[in-house]
Amino acid sequence: MNKIFLCFSLAAVLLLSAAPDGLAVNILTNYGFEEGDFPPTGWSDWSGSGSEEPTDGVAGFPAPQEMTYSGSKCIGKILYGAGDRWGGFSQTVDIVPGNSFEASGWVLNKKNDVPLRDGAKVYIEVKFLGQGEKELKVAKSNSITQPANWTKLSVRGLVPSDAKKAVFSIVLTGTKKSTGKILFDEASLNIGR
Repeated sequence: MNKIFLCFSLAAVLLLSAAPDGLAVNILTNYGFEEGDFPPTGWSDWSGSGSEEPTDGVAGFPAPQEMTYSGSKCIGKILYGAGDRWGGFSQTVDIVPGNSFEASGWVLNKKNDVPLRDGAKVYIEVKFLGQGEKELKVAKSNSITQPANWTKLSVRGLVPSDAKKAVFSIVLTGTKKSTGKILFDEASLNIGR
């Protein structure tokens, strides 16, 4: 009888520890960027600049297999030009409002490649949208602004009670003299129950 109780207790502990703070499983699809070519299935690749020069921007690219954090694929962004620039990858998902959320992902910027510097930064952003795509809340992780090995970025908070959708993004921005090339892998968005 004690062995059966011990087995059930151990199973309950394992189940509770699998989703910290009551958070559900990852609701993003293709979170490891393994499916599709480029951009990966389920993801949007976007960029823009504050100038009208076609030589200013942020380009997306599929990363080489040997550079991944996990699995066989990851994605990347690189700043080019000399003006204010921004870009990223996004996925929009329907949500059921809950008490809390956690968004995370892994970022790499190698100092011997194109280092982040002179105002370049990379961060995770989650936008919550309500009825009619009205923006209700924007939450951002801390930024990485200099070279770093694979580093986990994350942001936690409360989900607005009238939220219908969430837009998960990895964002790379730069100013006039910024440089930077990042790799991104293992995106995650968990909404509490």
